[in-house]
Amino acid sequence: MIAISKTPVVEMMLALMALVLPPSTAFAQQLPAEVCATLQAERARYGTIPTPVELGKIENATAWTHRPDWGLSGKTVGNRCPAPGGQDVACDILHRRSDNLIWDVLVAAGEASTPACGEALGPMTDPSRPWIAPVDPGGGDDPTPQPTTIEQALRQLTVAIDDQSAQLLRMQDRLDTIEASLRDLDAKLTGHAASLEEHRAEGQKAMAWAKNWKNWVAVFGGVLGGLALK
Repeated sequence: MIAISKTPVVEMMLALMALVLPPSTAFAQQLPAEVCATLQAERARYGTIPTPVELGKIENATAWTHRPDWGLSGKTVGNRCPAPGGQDVACDILHRRSDNLIWDVLVAAGEASTPACGEALGPMTDPSRPWIAPVDPGGGDDPTPQPTTIEQALRQLTVAIDDQSAQLLRMQDRLDTIEASLRDLDAKLTGHAASLEEHRAEGQKAMAWAKNWKNWVAVFGGVLGGLALK
């Protein structure tokens, strides 16, 4: 590890970076890869446009595989889907109990319902949207698993690439902001340096004048001459 000396300039840069970067972690949490893989496999078991019941099964089976921490997000109003456990839930949300974070895991739920493995939306703050434990999906009612087609594989790959591209763009925006702040700081420091150099030159000129005894003779001569005239 490289030790960085915290000079005033470095401290100012660190302060600027603290303002630009998020206060918690540098970057938001991604849906874990193993959960993403389960979600994609469960989605592939259903047709082009899953029904609300099937959406509930996709989420429930995914959460069940990664129990006991993962669950569904209860929902009693608005657009919702029936979960195998009997509760109504959000059609596109997985909820992690340990840190209360939620993820939007199905893009256009009820239509294409494409698996999404991006960043967490944040913590669930709505008390009417509780964490719902998954139930054993069993297997009797589930459709026979179908092999993933090239089209499905490409669609999943496209979603993953889009998620990564979005992350990179957000990172680039943050870096651009930091770079602009550092350029502004550099300009200010350059201005201060120029001002200090100007004062230093003036000080050297004054010292040179003071060291020349002829200047003092002229000054005192002028003073004495003035007094004589009075």
